[in-house]
Amino acid sequence: MKPLFTALFCATTMFSQVFAQTATPAKKTIAPATNYATLLVAYAQQHIPNDTTQPVVDIHKFVLTWVSGKATPESFFWRSLDGWKICKVSKVIPIAKKSDYDDKWYKLAAINVDDIKPGDLIEVAPLDGGKYRMPAEIPESVHYTLYMRTVTSPWMSLSVPTKIIRRLPDVPLL
Repeated sequence: MKPLFTALFCATTMFSQVFAQTATPAKKTIAPATNYATLLVAYAQQHIPNDTTQPVVDIHKFVLTWVSGKATPESFFWRSLDGWKICKVSKVIPIAKKSDYDDKWYKLAAINVDDIKPGDLIEVAPLDGGKYRMPAEIPESVHYTLYMRTVTSPWMSLSVPTKIIRRLPDVPLL
């Protein structure tokens, strides 16, 4: 009787441990990207179409200082309320004193992400359209976050609190 009880107890314990591990998914966590980039300013703007049947388009853009000398960025994605968007990266060339209330203080130049160096100012702008699958490592419940990775790193996050996003005047589209 004792060997049967021991075998039954061991089987039950093993089954409950396996069940507990498969029933509880691991919490997804992403390391912060603070060692790689610093957010200077974030802008949001609405483009309002003349045709009322067309949706209003929310435009976001982020100006970052690249601080890492170890690696260059490989890709950026923006996780907003309406999805997962790939981002275009451009070099920022300051032409006036920085302003939090408009984006007229800089102009953009094309840049290859491999050419980004420490101290470079870059603009990261999410693009609409496309069907980019969100990586499994990214938590689905997190919004208003800029995700990035380098060739040698996993996904990293740069949280963008909504209270720091500067709203630019709406643009009516004719």
